[in-house]
Amino acid sequence: CMDDIIALAQQTNALLHEKDASFPLYAFDEADMRIETRCCGSAYALYTPQAVELCNLTRIYENIELDGVYSAKAFDALVRDAQAGLLKDKKVLFWHTFCSTPVEESRNVFDYQVLPIGFHRYFEYDVQPLDRKVYE
Repeated sequence: CMDDIIALAQQTNALLHEKDASFPLYAFDEADMRIETRCCGSAYALYTPQAVELCNLTRIYENIELDGVYSAKAFDALVRDAQAGLLKDKKVLFWHTFCSTPVEESRNVFDYQVLPIGFHRYFEYDVQPLDRKVYE
């Protein structure tokens, strides 16, 4: 698993360097990688209280939207590392991968009823705390 992660990091680094030669090439090794599990939550795709709080704080103070499942949990890990002093004297890149199409727009052009009925509740009801903000 870690070998695959290192290979992906190296491929990504090479691609960025290919697109912009000023982007430095870096030799990744296992000491550079850590799989963070503290921010995963109790089940797949469920928001954590910390993720909800960070979504609200970044929206209020920085006008940055995080999604509650992926980017907010990754940001939670970054914040925890910063608070623990693990990022002192380091350069940090937080790659925010939130969807480029606003949810409101995608809901208007996509007919969720073509999905199996088990998915309909995600479009018809508030499933998680941030749903009310996203779909208002």
